Amino acid sequence: MKVLHVIPRYWNYTGGAELYFQEIGERLAREGNDVFVYTTDAWDLEHFWLSGKRRIETRAEEHNGVHIERFPVERLPLSRFTYPALRRAMAAIARLPVSAAPILFQLARWTPRVPALERALDRLPARGERFDLVHTANISLDAIVYAAYRFARKKKIP
Repeated sequence: MKVLHVIPRYWNYTGGAELYFQEIGERLAREGNDVFVYTTDAWDLEHFWLSGKRRIETRAEEHNGVHIERFPVERLPLSRFTYPALRRAMAAIARLPVSAAPILFQLARWTPRVPALERALDRLPARGERFDLVHTANISLDAIVYAAYRFARKKKIP
């Protein structure tokens, strides 16, 4: 089986979702599966909206049988203020009594921006990659989750 995990941060950062994905990925790799992680270069959570925060320099590596590719975060102008404002606006829109999914999907692409990750997903068929499963999490960092969702839906991958 070939699995793609898409998550905002991954090993060697340790947090709840990061450890969860690491445990699953490494176990699948030990069992002979091909496991790939697409993630960002963020170390500090604040790196998603503030420049000058810690990041991971390594772009591609393998750890315990899991192939990891990291992509740079691109911040919005005045991101220190626009990111929290956009998150609050999305929360307010989600509470509207009408279906707000199309609007939320469009806004999600900016929270935070990781266009290189989206481009890498778009290129996958050209490289002959075929995944059996796409797994993602951390809804508060919507752009990454949305990119994985869009890719899996387009390729009809669970």
